[in-house]
Amino acid sequence: MNRSQAGSGTPSVATPPLPVHAAHAASTQDLLTAEEVAVLLRVTPAWVYAQTRSQRIPHLRLGRYVRYRREALDSWMREVETSPSLRSRTWR
Repeated sequence: MNRSQAGSGTPSVATPPLPVHAAHAASTQDLLTAEEVAVLLRVTPAWVYAQTRSQRIPHLRLGRYVRYRREALDSWMREVETSPSLRSRTWR
């Protein structure tokens, strides 16, 4: 027994980190910030915020934070592409 173990009575063992569930990790990676959405859509963050305020782009409000689910954005983009009324209204 070494000195650090002698006084405590129990051996010191490092606790391994808890595993992150794969589904949870994937779901948090799919949440984007307005800046990341702007890069994805090749627009300015100000445009993303304006569309968010106008309820024209799918988003999640988490308290004071706003996040965008990648899957919802993909679906929204497909809808905008195929709907003439949404295309003219959304992309002004």
